[in-house]
Amino acid sequence: MINNRSKSMATSTPTKLSNAIHLLVFLLLLPFAAAGKCNKDDKRALLAIGFNVSYNQLCGKIPAGPITAKFGPDAFFHNKCLCGSPLPPCLKS
Repeated sequence: MINNRSKSMATSTPTKLSNAIHLLVFLLLLPFAAAGKCNKDDKRALLAIGFNVSYNQLCGKIPAGPITAKFGPDAFFHNKCLCGSPLPPCLKS
């Protein structure tokens, strides 16, 4: 379990988290504690049983993969500028 209750993550997915994401069982990023871009490698969390990054300041296209398929839009709501399935499509620049 990764819980950010005591620390703020204000960059792209931290290296330690990115390297261990395939071992992830549950990820909860509390509201307004995480900021940055989605890492395309985050789709490696095949065994996750819980995932919620809603109410943060994350940006970018949500990586397609098993997390988005398992947890749907509620896990991603109310972020700074996340887009792509299961949220509305990204705007073309």
